[in-house]
Amino acid sequence: MLDALDPFRRELRARAGEALPTAWQAAAEAATRAADGTAQLVPARGRAARMGVRGHGHPDAGAVSLALILTAAGATLR
Repeated sequence: MLDALDPFRRELRARAGEALPTAWQAAAEAATRAADGTAQLVPARGRAARMGVRGHGHPDAGAVSLALILTAAGATLR
């Protein structure tokens, strides 16, 4: 989850002067991109670590779930 949460936090902080719905949407998009990018990693922590190299090519479920939650929460801000 941290793979998606940290990019979300950084983007939201960088857009602190913008309207919250706009900043949140951009931050949620950053989280989604980061979650998608986890497919290129070999899981080393959490439940997916048991998969080892077999996990390569699959996005981290926690990161994807968090990105979806952040996107849905942002939709309520509009």
